[in-house]
Amino acid sequence: MKKLLILFGVAALLAACSDDDDTGNGIYEYEVDWPKEAFIPYGESVEYEVTRSGYTDVGYSAPLGWTVREQAGKLIISAPGADETGVETWGAITVAADEAGNQFWYQLAVHSGIVVGFEDFPENILAVDPYGENFYSDYGFGQYTEYTDPETGLHFGVNEVEDYYTGQPTYEFWNGGTFFSSWNGDLQNVPSDNPMDYQCAVNYTDAVTGKGGHNGSDVFAVVFYADFAGPTVVGFTGGQSYVIDHIWVTNSLYSSYVITNGNTFGETLAEIDGEFYLTVTGYDVFGDETGSVIFHLADFRSADSPGLLTEWAKVDLTPLGTVNRIEFTIDGSDQGPYGLNTPSYFCLDDIAIRIEEIR
Repeated sequence: MKKLLILFGVAALLAACSDDDDTGNGIYEYEVDWPKEAFIPYGESVEYEVTRSGYTDVGYSAPLGWTVREQAGKLIISAPGADETGVETWGAITVAADEAGNQFWYQLAVHSGIVVGFEDFPENILAVDPYGENFYSDYGFGQYTEYTDPETGLHFGVNEVEDYYTGQPTYEFWNGGTFFSSWNGDLQNVPSDNPMDYQCAVNYTDAVTGKGGHNGSDVFAVVFYADFAGPTVVGFTGGQSYVIDHIWVTNSLYSSYVITNGNTFGETLAEIDGEFYLTVTGYDVFGDETGSVIFHLADFRSADSPGLLTEWAKVDLTPLGTVNRIEFTIDGSDQGPYGLNTPSYFCLDDIAIRIEEIR
């Protein structure tokens, strides 16, 4: 977080500084704790701590449809609603003052848009049990193969693999893909004889709601990467392209169990000073790569490494730029004759999509 501090007439950042400080007005200070950029979903607000003294007239400016106010030691910024017209969905918030030779001026880049959080996804595409029995073709009530979010056109699916014997396309869980679940627990829930029974559960329980999704929500996605079938793809339909501001990720219960306890294929990651990481790669509408981001789901490479991720963590995807699709792959240190020994799953939630428009 970047702080702006004006004290005794000294402007700390982007300020015009006056040498004449004989006004006798005492201490002038304005400190606001905020980042360089902020994503604020449609119709929502964020608050930033403010320390202020001396200044009596601080000015604010914002893009059309945004509001800025200071209340009870907090600077509150609100984004326009999804259905409002005559608004700008991105721009800059400016906070400034000029009193008795003391000046400051500071800007925060802001973006708004939609967060795809899965809570409204149809119940019939969610895992029926922690294993995800309905993500296989032998399930008796219809198999999940894909889903497209109607609001954003963001498509999630299962990799298509040709059946070796029939030549027909298959959409089995083991092909890799994005699946949806509301099952959660901790490592004590996992049976040592068959931890794969919990492949569709997240290793997280919110202390307030008891649910497993990010921010106490119920539904999240389980992403499984099958290297033989290629990356797991999430993309926009209809040739659309957007900046994905960030996603939230954490570990599945099955992966966490194997990372912590090992399995018949390998040791624990701590024993081999190993790592387990996610790579997110972006592609534009022409299929050209726009960039990639690496994020560690477990890191035991040194004594100072953070170990196993057991909370939801925010992953910044703005380095990918404007994308038509993103692809997920997983890799790590624990390798065997058939590739990665660590189960290649992670859990995903709250995909924040920037919508930049004037309406």
